[in-house]
Amino acid sequence: MDLQAQLPSDRLAEDLARRSDLEQLVTRVSRSFVGLGSDDLAAAIERALAQAGTFVAADRCYLFQFDLDAATMTNTHEWCADGIEPQIGILQDLPLAIFPWCLRILADEAYIDTPLVDDLPQEAAAEKAILKEQGIQSVLLVRLCNRAGEVTGFMGFDAVRAVRPWRTEDIQLLTVLSDLVAAALEHDALMRRLSESESRQRATLEALPDVLVVFDTQGRILELSVPEGMELPDALRRPVGVSVWRVLDGADRADARAAAQRLRDGHLFGEFGFALGEGAERSHFEGRLTRHGSGRYLAVIRDVTSRHQSETALRELALELTSAEEVQRRDLALQLHDGIGQELTAVNLRLQALRQRTGQSDAELTQAIGILQDTMRKTQDLTFDLSPTALYELGLGPALAGLARRYSGSEGPVIEVDISGGAPALPTGTAVLLFRVARELLVNAVKHAQAGRIALRLAVVRGSVRMTVADDGRGMPGDPMSLAQAGQSGGFGLFSIRQRLEPLGGRMEITTGRGTIVAITLPFDEQSPNRTRSETA
Repeated sequence: MDLQAQLPSDRLAEDLARRSDLEQLVTRVSRSFVGLGSDDLAAAIERALAQAGTFVAADRCYLFQFDLDAATMTNTHEWCADGIEPQIGILQDLPLAIFPWCLRILADEAYIDTPLVDDLPQEAAAEKAILKEQGIQSVLLVRLCNRAGEVTGFMGFDAVRAVRPWRTEDIQLLTVLSDLVAAALEHDALMRRLSESESRQRATLEALPDVLVVFDTQGRILELSVPEGMELPDALRRPVGVSVWRVLDGADRADARAAAQRLRDGHLFGEFGFALGEGAERSHFEGRLTRHGSGRYLAVIRDVTSRHQSETALRELALELTSAEEVQRRDLALQLHDGIGQELTAVNLRLQALRQRTGQSDAELTQAIGILQDTMRKTQDLTFDLSPTALYELGLGPALAGLARRYSGSEGPVIEVDISGGAPALPTGTAVLLFRVARELLVNAVKHAQAGRIALRLAVVRGSVRMTVADDGRGMPGDPMSLAQAGQSGGFGLFSIRQRLEPLGGRMEITTGRGTIVAITLPFDEQSPNRTRSETA
């Protein structure tokens, strides 16, 4: 038989009315939490506590929240009936450790129903003492949980004036209320973290000296963010909807497309560089490309014009120093050729004439002539090393070819010289540096690697000249780049090359094993007027 049918009609009517009131209360509370900010949510929680406390005739209704990192809990919201002393002021930052029994029960059970505090078990002695101190005779606690299932606090009803049992409807109300409050608090915390994150990102972006461009896979600009006060070239002031590829020209466009291809190949980032404008107004930029959601890219573009100008000035200074050093070498070479060289030649002629006049074979005289001629050859070699005439009169290409002939000889290795597209029109300092580097590498290949075949190649690629020297010799022991960086024994020549390249923005790559390949890359300004005579012909 149905239990409700056994109840007196007036009791049944009372229970139905209470249940209806309970449902209406839950509905009102639920609606009151929708779309609230932090300040409004606090007021809504306090109203909900007041409505719930009044509904169940509790003396006090409250909310405690845990700080799991600090291992503390705090009474954050409270409602008290008339005549009941508030406790919220003294229940702040309490150690979780003082409520061991309650926390252990709430970790396993949804609520703790205590109609009589005096009946709490011995293991709840700590909680019992605190409750008795506040004059609490009956208490009902319901835990709060987040979506991860962690207990983040609890809500409670206190009976202070008299002992009272808690009805099933009371437990249901507090359980529903705790779920609503837990969800509202978690949503509010998430929104605050999101707002703080957005604020940090916004502040970071505003502080960065970068242009941000968002575009789709077709290259159409979707968003453009420019730091306040930043002056941009006209080409970058493109409206949304224009193709980003139109901003770039030629090789720069290919470089940016290559960066996009790196992303499609699975890389996290792609880097590229480009320049805009003409002459003194030319600006230089560096870009870093990454994915920005589905079908979108984000390009972070930084103006590096000042840095580029500084690097250019440093390279020009280094080239000037190289040129000044070369002038000194040429002066010394001229002194050797026109001074000591001529005098040695004159002495040789006199000794030869003396031997002819005497008509005798004087061993000492013959030996002296041999020593003199050997000195003349060494002087000529030194003159060539100090300042190769072919480099200035014929250009880098013929000078390299002459260098190859010199080190191959009748018994030397086979040396091939390949200059793609003809000899490039390089600034004098660059040409001199490349010539000296080539000589150093050829000496290493001939004397140390004992190579039988050497290939020297020179080519210009996008404002940089690249020279490689590859040999089939015995390779290099250990890590050749370590030798080049430290200037250790056997690597001093490489160390010297690296020291010359660095101020000019150049780099050296070494691959060794069965033979050795040394690749030199050196940037140069194609507009530089400082060129050797034959290179501009």
